[in-house]
Amino acid sequence: MQCRHCLRYSLGYCVKHGGKRPTWREPLYIRMSDGRRFRLEFDCKNCQMNVYADE
Repeated sequence: MQCRHCLRYSLGYCVKHGGKRPTWREPLYIRMSDGRRFRLEFDCKNCQMNVYADE
């Protein structure tokens, strides 16, 4: 899934828009309360975040 809302931008780590460089190592994951996990991939050129279901 492609998402225009980017967590990097929201947290102030968007280097394209003048934010600081991230201190973490990628890939990043978000986890739902039911245990499902999703991998995040940042496409800074197109200013979007891709979300992939982790199987």
